[in-house]
Amino acid sequence: MFDTASIGHEVDKATWKKEEPKLRQALLAAIDDRLAEGAASTSSTNAPPLLPPIDGRNVIRALDLKQKLGDERYEQQLEKWQGRLALLSRDEKFKKVSVVCVFEGNDAAGKGGAIRRITATFDARLIRPIPIAAPTEEERAVCDMIDRTSTEEAPWTLVEANDKNFARVKVMKTLVRAVEERFDSM
Repeated sequence: MFDTASIGHEVDKATWKKEEPKLRQALLAAIDDRLAEGAASTSSTNAPPLLPPIDGRNVIRALDLKQKLGDERYEQQLEKWQGRLALLSRDEKFKKVSVVCVFEGNDAAGKGGAIRRITATFDARLIRPIPIAAPTEEERAVCDMIDRTSTEEAPWTLVEANDKNFARVKVMKTLVRAVEERFDSM
């Protein structure tokens, strides 16, 4: 659905039919719990280590992290994609579209900067940023969850970047293209 690197693998139908409802239910329950707890909660659990994937693939390791964006190109691209996102957010169709952006990464990886640049384009009444504390057992299983829950209707998109400028523009570009695609299908 997106022009970014969509990384995933096939799971046989029997396994998918058995595991998919559990994964969706666990994800929704975790989100509901976090929303109910609020931002003040910082509890963590001592979960056992995750089992390696059956097929030996690792979603995160498959990403190309060497892409960079110079300062001048960054400013041009950021302005372009922020402008397009701002226009899309003011379109009447935007009221019918739900958008959820989840940022996960190491400290100082540029998540905060990307979030600030995205939220700056929206009317504050349209958005609701929800900070979430240290990773829980569910969050530690993110690679497996991405592989098993990404669908055509609700795809996961991984932004491959070690460069903050590249990541910020890539997130903005991906979000704009996803909203435009959704508009086109309405």
